[in-house]
Amino acid sequence: CVFILAGYQVPMDEFLLQNEGLKRRVPYRFEFKPYTHEELMKIVKIYAKSQKLTLDEKEAKGVLSQLKSMGKKTIESRNASLAISWVQGARREIDSRVSFEEASEN
Repeated sequence: CVFILAGYQVPMDEFLLQNEGLKRRVPYRFEFKPYTHEELMKIVKIYAKSQKLTLDEKEAKGVLSQLKSMGKKTIESRNASLAISWVQGARREIDSRVSFEEASEN
């Protein structure tokens, strides 16, 4: 039987301490480094494309600039979900504008 446990480092360390035999039963640990600003930007572009959205060069530079202005803890705590929620927020904004414009035409 194989189990894969995933989570942030500190909560996982605390979890493994809940039972004295648990830590020795989980001998392999892989720690992934947080994404860089550039990697998050790639995720934004890929996810945006999957949502049929595109970013021009100016927009991409603006997103990258905002990513770079965020604190390390914010990026580490959100990681890829930060990029995905950003695109989802853009999609909601676009959808609300389209709905408003349609309502104005009627």
